[in-house]
Amino acid sequence: MASIVQEVTEVPPQLQHRNPSRPAEELPGKITAQSLKDCTELYMGHKAIDIVWGFDRFVNLEVLWLNHNQVGARLATAQGTNMQ
Repeated sequence: MASIVQEVTEVPPQLQHRNPSRPAEELPGKITAQSLKDCTELYMGHKAIDIVWGFDRFVNLEVLWLNHNQVGARLATAQGTNMQ
């Protein structure tokens, strides 16, 4: 069984040619199940992200800043997206 750190930071092979988001790496301190659960806001601006990935364990995330990335048009039409 993979560790939680490996689970949330290891990019799947089909995305390795892209520049996916890596939200767990933006958390301050150690990556734990509790820190993923406790995160309610995350700033990921200016990272050249072209595909949103890796948010499955961020169950309480309410605000995600993705300004100045390359995901805008695709994200705006994604199912279940609440962009404001």
